[in-house]
Amino acid sequence: MAVSGPKGMSMSEKGIRLPATADEDLTPRSEGLMLAVDPALGAAAATRLARRVIAETLPGDWAVERLAHAGGLYQALRRQPSLQPLVRGVWDLARRADAHPDVVWAEAAVIQPGHDPDPGRVGRRGPRSGGRSRPLPCSAAPEWSLDNTRLPEAFDLVDGPPGGGIVVAHPDTGYTIHPEIRDPRRLAVGLGHDFEAGRRDPRDPLRGRSPGHGTATASVIMSARGDEGNAEGGDGSGVSGAAPAATLVPLRVSSGVVHFSFRRLALAIDHAIGIDCDIISMSLGGPFASRSLEQVLGAAAANGILGLAAAGNVWPWVVHPARLAGVVAVAASNCRDGIWRHSAAGEAVDIAAPGQDVWRALAEPRGRYTEARSSGTSYAVATVAGAAALWLARHGRERLRRSYPGAALPAAFRQLLTGAGARRPPGWDTARHGAGILDAVGLVTAALPRRGPSAARPPSAAGINTPAELTHFFPARDADDVEATLARLAGSKADMSAYLTRYGDELRFHLATSPAFRAALMRRGPRAARRPSGAVQQHLARYASPELREALPPL
Repeated sequence: MAVSGPKGMSMSEKGIRLPATADEDLTPRSEGLMLAVDPALGAAAATRLARRVIAETLPGDWAVERLAHAGGLYQALRRQPSLQPLVRGVWDLARRADAHPDVVWAEAAVIQPGHDPDPGRVGRRGPRSGGRSRPLPCSAAPEWSLDNTRLPEAFDLVDGPPGGGIVVAHPDTGYTIHPEIRDPRRLAVGLGHDFEAGRRDPRDPLRGRSPGHGTATASVIMSARGDEGNAEGGDGSGVSGAAPAATLVPLRVSSGVVHFSFRRLALAIDHAIGIDCDIISMSLGGPFASRSLEQVLGAAAANGILGLAAAGNVWPWVVHPARLAGVVAVAASNCRDGIWRHSAAGEAVDIAAPGQDVWRALAEPRGRYTEARSSGTSYAVATVAGAAALWLARHGRERLRRSYPGAALPAAFRQLLTGAGARRPPGWDTARHGAGILDAVGLVTAALPRRGPSAARPPSAAGINTPAELTHFFPARDADDVEATLARLAGSKADMSAYLTRYGDELRFHLATSPAFRAALMRRGPRAARRPSGAVQQHLARYASPELREALPPL
């Protein structure tokens, strides 16, 4: 049974439970496959076709289930969790399914490094361990991030409670009963789901390397004003959310943002479509693209849902899904109107918002609930999600959907957000950090466009594996130089398209997850003839298919 709403059932509830993500295990792991067939066949016929394709192409016993709202999108998992293919073996399975004439595309579903990775695995210097860097003095006031973006003034411009009636889907690590978010009138636990453990209640067990991340980001979105109090039992102080009257639906897709499953996120987005959410706020992501996310987020946009995502922390490029054309990508700024030094940057960023030293709810094991400052693009996107809720509430959700049907509504929002909704401090680098810093008053008072702007079209499936897409893994290198390297991999420029069609998915994975592989790939001259480093050899041995290892030239 596909997940289609609050009464939906995940595959893991039907005896197909995947192994729980180990708290400290950050190594990439396979979850199975995602595939698409022609949705014009109708749900029943398409499901029969997808199941027949998997039975004909893959060995073993597989369960194939449809995502209800994503137009011919399916997940395929081994029925016995212990038999999920190893990462190095899943690429060949995906290529075999992809080659079937009745399949539009198939891809490997792999748990990958998350948007807040171990800096050593990325090849960059990251925040100090535990985030113990000294906060900026100007961040001492709990509502500085709201004042910086003029959110309190925007509250007064909305008829009724700020963000009231707007529903924000929140895929993250789940929720806790922290007083900052536990208001039962607005924390819609009954509409949520746990896609990590396969259960209806998405409560965060507070284990792993980022316990309570979902509670923290939720508080930045929907916590009541500090001077108004929160749920019964709150102390009336601490965090103030960007949309203090909005409703939030917790969707647990991870035990920590240091790792990322695009399969689980796709399921959660499909669920959000089914319960008719208004906004999907994603304080998570991963370093390489997924057709599944493109397709399901495209379906969300077609239903008028605004999709927003964190640009990523530490990574030298913007992560997915923030990088996708139909998603608003948010970088992190600070109380000095500068950019947080660890925020991902690049041409894919749309806007910045406070993300350094932001006050948020802190949930710790054994029921310790406090508030403290923290940093990350997670909080920046949560702030923009709150502003989006104010915008929808001011103009009226139904009125906007009538005026801008389907994907025209997210496109109209992006146009106003990156125009009147952004203020540009002196010296702001728009090429790396987006249009500016969020200005909530400018956003909610901007005149609506007379006609809907052209909706952003997500890249095609083929567009994922083009030289242009792979170039972003080398932000400091010239694009022509990267393309020459790809041609060298393929043997010639003429052979590059066919090479990337066959190996592009797997190649993107290795480029995204191994700094040593990226460095070895770009070597030139006599050094290129040397044996690859131990790190490259170990990575390829663990995660590369035998076919790709054979196809790679000496690194």
